[in-house]
This record gives sequence, structure tokens and C-alpha cells, in this order.
Amino acid sequence: MNKLILFKQYAYRYLIIAFMPIMMLSCSDEGGVNLYSVSDDVTIGSQIDSELKLENNKAQYPIYNNAEMQAYLQDIVNEIAKSNSINYSEVFNYNVQIINDLNTVNAFATAGGYVYVYTGLLKFAQNKAELASVIAHEMAHNDRRHSTKRMTTEYGIGLLAQIVLGQSPAQWEAILANIASNLGILKNSRDDEYEADKYAYMYLKDTKYYPAGMKYFFNRVLETEQSAGGERPSSFQMLFATHPYSKDRVVAVEEFEKADNIPAPIDATIFQTEYSAFKNKFGL
Repeated sequence: MNKLILFKQYAYRYLIIAFMPIMMLSCSDEGGVNLYSVSDDVTIGSQIDSELKLENNKAQYPIYNNAEMQAYLQDIVNEIAKSNSINYSEVFNYNVQIINDLNTVNAFATAGGYVYVYTGLLKFAQNKAELASVIAHEMAHNDRRHSTKRMTTEYGIGLLAQIVLGQSPAQWEAILANIASNLGILKNSRDDEYEADKYAYMYLKDTKYYPAGMKYFFNRVLETEQSAGGERPSSFQMLFATHPYSKDRVVAVEEFEKADNIPAPIDATIFQTEYSAFKNKFGL
């Protein structure tokens, strides 16, 4: 056998063995393996963000550059980021960006603190606590590092070893471009969704917002689907493509609320009046 090939095989095996402790250390409290470091999450999130904003992706992700609207959402993010239940608030620069698409009810997170909200979701939401719950859910995906876990599952240690060796920069760029054009690659598992719901609720308990606001969102998604005869409206297609959905999630949120004996929501905790004024101001 060619000595160079033999050397590469042994080097590759050594890298796999070397990465095993990292794999073990990267297991989350809820289970699952992540081959990427926390700092990798920040770098990957930034790289995907840059990909989303490339000229050839502008039609798919038209960023809405409205400073006042973005500041309103960023205030929500900043308050949630103060929660004691968030692990990486000092590492991830949590920020939110708005995608100008009224026909899409969705939000998503990539990695490292990057959150994106569609104007269609801003229009669909009926109070600020509901919006805060969706944002908190996406921040939970970030903080629980679900995107890089999905990447570990999708691409595995073999590719990571090649990247560490500097052998596949072009392949890495292709992966980032592929993720940007098809976020379904990072589709969260059912367990990830339940985990993000749980932590979003925990984050919101540390804020001024009614922590079970996400049940409003879930219930109206169900009502909209039912009113359409069980058919999923086109505006929800991306939501269902990237967020597995279940009626059980509504029940779980209600159980959290009941267990904590959360007071009934009032305008001072759901901010419906304020949010209606926000929507009217921006024609949503």
C-alpha cells in the first residue's frame, strides 16, 4: 500500500480518536453530541448570516432595514438575554433581524445568537408576550446549540477532521451556502422543539412578559389550519418545514404554567394594547 495513503488513514483514525473526548464533553444536559465549540457557534452564525445577505439570496431573505422596528424587537431580545437561565449571553451577541415577507409566518435561529423574524409573523402575532415567546424559543435554539448539533448529525466527524486539517475549505463554503439556501437542513427534532419551548418559558419567567404567551401562537396556528379544512396555509409552509409541530406542545406549556401557578394574563403582562399600536404604526 502507498505509504502516503497509509499515513493518511492512520492520521484520520487518530483524529477521530482525538475528537472523542470533545464529543463526550460536548454532550448537552439534555443529551446529544456537538462536535463544535461555543466559539465555533459564533463564527458559524456570522458566516451563515453573511451568506443569507449575499446578492443571490436577497430574494429569499429580503432583510427589512427599519431601525425603529428592529429596535423594538431588539429590546425584547435584550430583556430575554438577561435571564439567569441563559448560558451564553456573554458569549453570543444575541441580535434579531427582520425579513420582509408578509406572506410567511416564521422565525428561525442559526447559531451563535442570530435570530430572524419574518414580518408575516409580526403581523400574525396579537400581543407582545406572544412575539416574545417566539423570539425566546429561537434564542433557546441558539443557547442550547441545536444548529451545530444538527450540523454534527448531518455532516459528522469525518468532514470536521478534514476541515481541521485544512483540506476542505471549498467544501465548508459549499456547506454554508447550502444551509443558507435550505434551512431545512437544520430542521429541529421533536426533542429540540420541546427543549426550546421549556427554556423559552424559563427565560420569560425572568422578564415582564407573560411566560406562557407561546400557547396563543400555537393555538392560533391550529385554528388557522382547522379553518382551512386541515390544509396548511401556504404562509405556514416554512414554519412547518423548520419547526416540527404538535398539539402536545400546547399542553406542555399549559402544564408549565399550572405547575408554577402563573397569574392570569393581563394587558400589563401581554402588552396587547402596545403591540396593536406597533402593528398599526408599521401597517401590519
